[in-house]
Amino acid sequence: MSREAEQALLGAILLKPEIFRRTRVVEDDFSDPRDRRIFKAMGQLDAEGWPAGDMALLAETLKDKETIIYLNSLADQVGTAASWEHYDQLVREASVKRQFGDLARRIGQQVKNGAAAAELISFSMEEIRALNEKLGGGKKSLHEQIKDWVDGCSGKFNTQDIYRFFSLNDTAMKKGALMALGRLEKD
Repeated sequence: MSREAEQALLGAILLKPEIFRRTRVVEDDFSDPRDRRIFKAMGQLDAEGWPAGDMALLAETLKDKETIIYLNSLADQVGTAASWEHYDQLVREASVKRQFGDLARRIGQQVKNGAAAAELISFSMEEIRALNEKLGGGKKSLHEQIKDWVDGCSGKFNTQDIYRFFSLNDTAMKKGALMALGRLEKD
């Protein structure tokens, strides 16, 4: 069902590009590499101020004939965008299950390597907490969190302030914050 949900979510974005900004799914949540490439291209278009679901621009951005053919087949199957939030949740749930399986393998490897029990528990709890937050229904997207933060600011701020406040250390998260700021600036 997760593959169908991934395709349905991408199809919903093709029908209603504004869904892209509201989804809480990230590129790595998709199990199929083609879906990840399409979602990434949608993000690039959105960051540049173009509709995330514009087929012609997506094809130009993708430049991969196989993925473009796959994208066209998705567009032909799209029925409605009405259930996009349900698909968003299904995609995130499947992603969390895959990540949980990966976590179990990593914990098993640490046990084999002789990690201390306290270290295993601490590591496991931190990872599980992150997975739980990803799955949580009430958690806002990074874009929504940054919008709320900016709305509450008085005076000047810079991107480093946002990185520090949201503890954004990796490149992907920083890029997401910059995309959110770009959208806010346009809005």
